[in-house]
Amino acid sequence: MYIFKQQGKYDDLPYVGMEDIESKTGIFLGTENITSVQSSTFFFEENDALFGRLRPYLGKVYLAEFSGHCSTEIFPIRVKKDLLASYLKLWLLSDKTINSINETCTGARMPRADMNEVLSFEIPVPPLEEQKRIVKILDEKFAQLETLKANAQTNLQNAKDLFQSQITKAFSNTTWEKKRLGEVCELISGYAFDSKGYTTDDNDTLLICGDNIMHCSFRWETVKRWPKEQYSELKRFELQDSDIVLAMDRPWIKSGLKISKITKNELPSLLVQRTAALRTSNKLLSAYLYYALQEQGFSKYLIEQQTGVGVPHIRGKQILNYEVCFPRSPSKNES
Repeated sequence: MYIFKQQGKYDDLPYVGMEDIESKTGIFLGTENITSVQSSTFFFEENDALFGRLRPYLGKVYLAEFSGHCSTEIFPIRVKKDLLASYLKLWLLSDKTINSINETCTGARMPRADMNEVLSFEIPVPPLEEQKRIVKILDEKFAQLETLKANAQTNLQNAKDLFQSQITKAFSNTTWEKKRLGEVCELISGYAFDSKGYTTDDNDTLLICGDNIMHCSFRWETVKRWPKEQYSELKRFELQDSDIVLAMDRPWIKSGLKISKITKNELPSLLVQRTAALRTSNKLLSAYLYYALQEQGFSKYLIEQQTGVGVPHIRGKQILNYEVCFPRSPSKNES
């Protein structure tokens, strides 16, 4: 096997980026549409094994089914006549190979495999017929895995739909009080941190930004931190347990509104610019509000209130103007 690096600008071919390859399965998530990119890329041909050298522990390997161009973080590997490309792909996806490749990495924040060292690895090469037999067995296992995954995704979607219907039902009582969020919450805005001051030290303070917030969860693929010795100077941007955080730029994704609730696992942390936090008063439970904002009315409201074409965003005032329903306090005559 050898790396085929033909770098240039290709405006008439399909494009493959790191995000287009599923981790550990080799499944292609992109399209074969002709796509041009601003930077130079690598050309590849059908049957090349496209290996993602950035963060190789992710196990991103795709056996090309068409000719195209790819990110320079992806190296096209071409086999010689005594080796099946499909066999090479499966070898590259094995845990043992991934661990060995990961040990060649350089760079702390953006680890990249040393491809010269990877090419020096010894790969077991049985006769072609044996390679074909191994590939057939493992392809059947992958097919079974895809069926199981599809069933799991269907069950997950059904569970989400049931959860959403229960939320809608729970907050549909027309006799409840309505109050603006601004009446029962404090809005915390984020700080414009200078990216030059970011650190990678796990002991430093975690920064929460829009990229970290998913629908009812957090994503930590990209983590920003701030020197802990400067933490006290930024106390007004400090997050607290049960604060509800949401992205203000591109505030929703396919799975739903980018909103989540801070727990002790995310503390201590500071809020970054273009991200908001809602802190409830003693008139409203944070857990109650968290579920209330997952009701479809809030998502619809934010979509209607958004401004901006390239990067849709919302403002703090728009968030605070949203009305939330909650059980009316009993009058003296009712108590």
